[in-house]
Amino acid sequence: RHQASPMSARAMHESPQGSRVGLGLVLEQLDSEIILRDLVPGLAAWNSGQLHPGDVMVSVDGLSVDGYDLDQIKTLTVGNVGTSCQVQVRRDGKVVTALLTRVQG
Repeated sequence: RHQASPMSARAMHESPQGSRVGLGLVLEQLDSEIILRDLVPGLAAWNSGQLHPGDVMVSVDGLSVDGYDLDQIKTLTVGNVGTSCQVQVRRDGKVVTALLTRVQG
């Protein structure tokens, strides 16, 4: 069992394009799966209401996360405020697609 890692939910840094933020996902790696452990209130994933703790990450913007570690997934989910990111998760044997819009925390 690996240590859970917050996905830089509140950590932001300035870039030439503006503020870059995560989606507010708190992920945990269990064996070969990346599990959504929690959502950060007020950020994109929480606001959407589409993702739930216990969901298993499948893809980010169409890119399979199979074999990725937490840091690699973090890189995929961080982007400029106001941009969108498509996240697919597996829940109860079904794939759920959520379109999230990044917001300032």
